[in-house]
This record gives sequence, C-alpha cells and structure tokens, in this order.
Amino acid sequence: MTTQRQQVDIQKTERRKETATGTGTTTTYHTEPGVSAQDLEEIRIHYEGVLRCYLNNVTAGDIEEAISAGLQASAILDALNQTAMAPRPSHYYFRAILKRYMREGITTREKAEEQRWKRKHDMEIRQDSQQRAWFTNPALNYQQRDYTDDDSFFIDLDKYAEGVKP
Repeated sequence: MTTQRQQVDIQKTERRKETATGTGTTTTYHTEPGVSAQDLEEIRIHYEGVLRCYLNNVTAGDIEEAISAGLQASAILDALNQTAMAPRPSHYYFRAILKRYMREGITTREKAEEQRWKRKHDMEIRQDSQQRAWFTNPALNYQQRDYTDDDSFFIDLDKYAEGVKP
C-alpha cells in the first residue's frame, strides 16, 4: 500500500526520466498538454541563468505543479523575469510568484502583465488618497485666533488664588 506522497513521487518520476550519456546528463521530459519539451528546457536554462544555480527537484516539482494547474510556459518565464528583478532573487521568491499566479488564475504572460499593471495602478490610487486625506482631514480644518499686542492674551491667575497662602 502506497501513501499519497509516494504516489506523487512516482508520478513525478514517470513524467521526468533522466538518462545518462557519455558526455553528461540529458533529460527526457514527459510534458503536459500545452507545454512542449522545448519550453521546459527553456525554463530550465532561464532558471539557471537567473538564480545562478541548477534546477533542484523541489523547484522542478513546483514548476510541474504550476503547469498541471494550467500555467503556460510564458507565465513561468514571466515569473522568472520578476524573480530576476527582485533585490535578492531566490527560489523561494520564484515559488511565491508561482503560487500567487495559481491563486489568482494567471495562466499567461499577458494576464500577468495586466495584473501587474492593475496592482501598480491601485497602489498609485491608494497613495494619492492617503496624500489627499491629510488636506481633507476635518480635525485639521480650524481657524487660529488672531493675536493682539495688548495683555488680553494673558490671564491674571491671582484672582483665582484668593485664600491660598504663598
């Protein structure tokens, strides 16, 4: 009897078979519909170029999960481009972008760019409203009294101190 985790591992190994050759390792991909082996190889090369490390099994599993969720190769490459622009690119950052794409239903690069534009536009609107809130705050809408040069500004407290000994 196999557990669910073992079944997932078996499915992943069935999809990706590696065969050793005399000059190195070549990978034979069993692809999902809509993603070709050439696309997967492009994703691998782009990943290694962006993060400057080899594609590990965990990240390969994340990519396979994203593809099975419906993401196209263009969306995954867009996530890699977003990772490359991060202050500290890592596979964790890449994974977070993939998870957000899957959660928001982004499947293509065009949808990703549209969503990015919407988020930027919403942030600009939010910043504008925060700046305008300072000027429209009713608590800050008051008239300051006019000051005169005579002594009417000061109150003589001696008249309130009757009966108090100094």
